[in-house]
Order: sequence, then C-alpha cells, then structure tokens
Amino acid sequence: RPPPTTTTLLKAATSLVWLTGHEDLRLQNHGGFQNALSEEENDDDKNPTTTIQPIFVLDPQIHLRCKSKATLTRLHQCLCSLEQDILASITTGAEEESSSTKKRMAPLIVKTGCASDILPKLAKEFKATSCH
Repeated sequence: RPPPTTTTLLKAATSLVWLTGHEDLRLQNHGGFQNALSEEENDDDKNPTTTIQPIFVLDPQIHLRCKSKATLTRLHQCLCSLEQDILASITTGAEEESSSTKKRMAPLIVKTGCASDILPKLAKEFKATSCH
C-alpha cells in the first residue's frame, strides 16, 4: 500500500509526534507515541480515524553545530532505523485494518530549519488536533 499523501491525511484527525534528537528516535517506550495512541483510544467517537504523524526537525543550530562525524552518523542511523520501524508498523496496520483497527501511523517527515517555525506550519497544514 502506498504511504498516505498529505491530502489523504487531512481527511482524518492528526496527532503530531515531535521527535527532538537521536535518543528520541524510537517507537517503543516513547511518551509522545504512547500519548497519541491513548488519546486516540479515548476519542474513538469523535474521530473514527486518527493519523499519528511523526516529525523530526533537523535544526542546524542544534543538531549540526560542532557535532562530530560519529554523532552525525548516529543521528542518521537512528533516523533510518525509525523510518524502517514506522514503515513496518504501517504495513502491519494495513493488514489489521480489516479487523477495524483505527490506529494509523504516517511516514516520518524530516524537515530542516527551526522547530519553532516549522512545527506551527505543519500543525496548520495537517490540521493537527494535538502535538506530543
């Protein structure tokens, strides 16, 4: 199944999950993902389908300033690993959809710039109902 497009995602409620650094780039035991999932479970009647949109903003002033090659390599590897985990969860979710699963994970979005500028724009674009 192809990944959801922006147009597709706008039809459902969207919860943004903002990922801030390499130690944050995981699905397991992540407070933002857990909160987005529990919020969705509590809101089933209002929003029959909630898209969970993971976002990483690569801020040159934070992530690239005076960082060693090893640190940048680790960040890249963590982003790639998370992207694979998300794509695997999307595939698993597609198989479970027939059994009325309402949870939806969108592909990872990576933007470059200042998070305080980018996040509000993405929240508006996706008509996000929450940000974790």
